[in-house]
Amino acid sequence: YHDIKFEVMVDGRCRGSINLVLFPYRGRVFLEAADAHSQELQEVAYTLCDKKGRPKVDSIKEADSDRTAERGGFLHVMSVRVSQACRQSKNTDVPSKALRMAITHSKLQGKWTLATGIADARVYFMKTDEKLKMWQHSQINDTLTVEEEATEKDRSRRWNKCMYLDSKTFLRVGYQQIPEVLLLMGSGNQANWFFALPRFLNDAILSDAEASEVGLVKGPELPLEPKGVNRKLLALVVPACKSRRYELDAMNRTKLLLAEKMDQLGTRISSLRRRVSQIEELLQPHRAAAAREHIAELEKQRDLVEARIKESEEQKKEINEMETEFNEELSKGKADIETTTAELDAKKREKDVNFVQQVKSLIEDDGASIRKAFVLRCVSRFRLNDLFDALLDRVPSDERKAAINEIDFSGGTPLSTAAQSVPDNIGQANEQYEFCSKLMKLGADKNRVDFRGLTALGIYRTTVRPNRESRVMMVDNPFFNSIEAGDWEPIYERMEDLLMPAGGETEADRKAKQSPESDDDWDEDEEDSEEEDGILDEEEGGIADGEDDE
Repeated sequence: YHDIKFEVMVDGRCRGSINLVLFPYRGRVFLEAADAHSQELQEVAYTLCDKKGRPKVDSIKEADSDRTAERGGFLHVMSVRVSQACRQSKNTDVPSKALRMAITHSKLQGKWTLATGIADARVYFMKTDEKLKMWQHSQINDTLTVEEEATEKDRSRRWNKCMYLDSKTFLRVGYQQIPEVLLLMGSGNQANWFFALPRFLNDAILSDAEASEVGLVKGPELPLEPKGVNRKLLALVVPACKSRRYELDAMNRTKLLLAEKMDQLGTRISSLRRRVSQIEELLQPHRAAAAREHIAELEKQRDLVEARIKESEEQKKEINEMETEFNEELSKGKADIETTTAELDAKKREKDVNFVQQVKSLIEDDGASIRKAFVLRCVSRFRLNDLFDALLDRVPSDERKAAINEIDFSGGTPLSTAAQSVPDNIGQANEQYEFCSKLMKLGADKNRVDFRGLTALGIYRTTVRPNRESRVMMVDNPFFNSIEAGDWEPIYERMEDLLMPAGGETEADRKAKQSPESDDDWDEDEEDSEEEDGILDEEEGGIADGEDDE
């Protein structure tokens, strides 16, 4: 990739800069390259493109009717910074014109087929907004006073205003909004994402009024993130969930290792037994010959026969030793597991008592709320039955069904969160099914549709089903045989049957089930290499890393 910087010149003076990153080639290495560049590029690439760099969100695919954006260069706006003197009040002229000139620069002509950008409120910050730079990520540990709450609302309004101005900048340049990603940013100040195809820039830049008329799709109205004592409650639950999940997975790994060791010993014993059987079969003709008094001939083979007899005896001895070792290892392994399990259970009980006591104290003494802290969704992510029950018990009985169906600040419910919790193995897949079943028995609504038109079924499909071909999953239970990747299909179908809405799947659910476009419509690796070589040959006359242009 190339990091490109343009200086923004106004009346002969440098008044800012624009930073872009250009990936001249997409294909099988695109996601890796984006991951290597930055967290922002990683998020953009994995959200908008498939494993070969092709657009996968509907808004881009529908605009790219001729599919030219599936290959070629990828251009992303990393930052736009313009001096305050050049953007007084609500004026978006300089940032808009500068960005348009940058992405249509002659050295970028023909270098990209898809451009993206994320609205950034900081582009339109004034000096008086300096405190806003860290405001969005600040943590408020105490309950807000009336004055502090008013200040929060003022800051939120100002942040949203700046965010809208930068969104308008992208619209003026010729970008279009990508509404599918609005849920990614959670509640509060959601950032708008934009994309452009080269043909979008054939028209003149929009005026401020024209951009205002375009309009923006707004994200759902979501609850605000927990603050004060409810934030404390959430901060207590999150590490408890992570710790419990780690302990459960560690125990499962211990069982798996023991099962593998027992399998290896069993295989060795079976192999030795087969060898002894083969030796016995070889000796049988010679014993029959001895019965017919062909002693003279047998004397010539005596040494060989005795050697085989000796080998047989040694093998039998080894089998006995191996079986003894097997039984000892099995007994020791079971004892270790029982001891470890007992120790973990004791620690877990102690932790649970302390955890419940802390939760009780925050609720009864400090006024925290299970519902306002959205901790049920957090526990659902890790599929922890005991913690879920302990927290649900702290919710008034007449509010529990509402709590189980409550939407949190990221737009999810306990059921949708459990549905998108990707299992690493068969054991976790069974946990997921049982946990979702439990939620539904408690009143979780599988018919609820989110902002994207997805039910829990659609969410499950978008996050879990793609892993059926790309992940190698192993069973973590020593009492089950290893299951091949193809045998996962019944497990997926079982989850689909459980989550199927009463009225059937939605259109968004149906699209989520559709398999990604086949690799058959993608040229072979050697053609990819030819395209990459062609791009590399042209780079001598293109923009190099770090080169500045006015």
